[in-house]
Amino acid sequence: MSLDDTFHALAQFGRELEAFDMTLRTSYHELRERHDAVDGIWRDETRRMYDRAMAEIESRLGQYLAGESERYEDFIRQKLRQLDAFLHGS
Repeated sequence: MSLDDTFHALAQFGRELEAFDMTLRTSYHELRERHDAVDGIWRDETRRMYDRAMAEIESRLGQYLAGESERYEDFIRQKLRQLDAFLHGS
């Protein structure tokens, strides 16, 4: 694979990562809204089991969306700028 191909593949990956992060953020907020909507009526043992199972996932998702996603996107943009400068001397 040439560096031009690498540049285009990395650019495509960056676009797909941003789209994924946007979709994930939207889905996470919708999930939180639905949890809030049923919070007052779903209070049985199944909900408690569900909450325990989701706690770690939700923590990691929140952490990713609160900063990690932007750092990954920035990293890709930085690498694209560096590769572009190498390829085109800018």
